[in-house]
Amino acid sequence: MNRSPNQAFGFGPYRIYPEQRLVLEGDQPLRLGRRAMDILLILLAQAGEVVSKQQLMAGVWPDNVVEEINLRVHMAALRKALGDGQNGQRYIVTVAHRGYSFVAPILLEPIRQRPAGDAVGRHNLPLRRTRMIGRQPLVDSLMKQLPRQRCITLVGPGGIGKTTVALLLAEQLIGRYRFSFLFLSLAPFFYPRMIYSHLAALLD
Repeated sequence: MNRSPNQAFGFGPYRIYPEQRLVLEGDQPLRLGRRAMDILLILLAQAGEVVSKQQLMAGVWPDNVVEEINLRVHMAALRKALGDGQNGQRYIVTVAHRGYSFVAPILLEPIRQRPAGDAVGRHNLPLRRTRMIGRQPLVDSLMKQLPRQRCITLVGPGGIGKTTVALLLAEQLIGRYRFSFLFLSLAPFFYPRMIYSHLAALLD
C-alpha cells in the first residue's frame, strides 16, 4: 500500500503512525511489544496480500536466525492486543501453509497534528498478560507521587503484583514525558555485577 509520511493508517478503532511507532486506540496509546509492532507494520504495508512467514521473520529479525515459534508467539500477542477475533472483528488471517494477511479495510488519513504520543521515545515494556484487580487506587497514588519523587520502590512478597502495578503505571504515563520507558528485569541475574552491562546496553 502506497503511503506518504504525512499519512496514518486507520482501521477499526485504531490509528497507526509508523514513523513514531505509535498505535492509538481512540485517544489512548496502545502498548505493543517491539516485535509485534514490526509485524503489524509489515502486514499493513502489504495489506490484502499474503505475507509469508519467511518474509515476516526476515523483516522482524533481519540479523538473526529464529524459529517459527518466535513468530507465532509475537503474532498471538499482536492479535490479542488488537482484540482480533473478538466481537466480530477480524484484522489478521492465517493463510494455511503460506503465511498471514491483513484483511481489514484500511483508510489512509492525513496527519493534521502531531499525535499525543509522538514525543514518546521507544519502549520495551513487556505485554501484560493478566488484568489488574483491586490496585487502581495504588496506581492513582503513584501517578501523583512520580512528579515529586524520582525514585519509587514497590515492596512486598513475591507474586502480589508489584510488576503488574509498575507496568500499568508506565502504560498510563506513555505520552506524558519526552523520554523512553525502559524495563529491566533483574530476575535472570545471579550476580550483581551482571546488571551493569545489561543496563548500559538498555540505555544505549
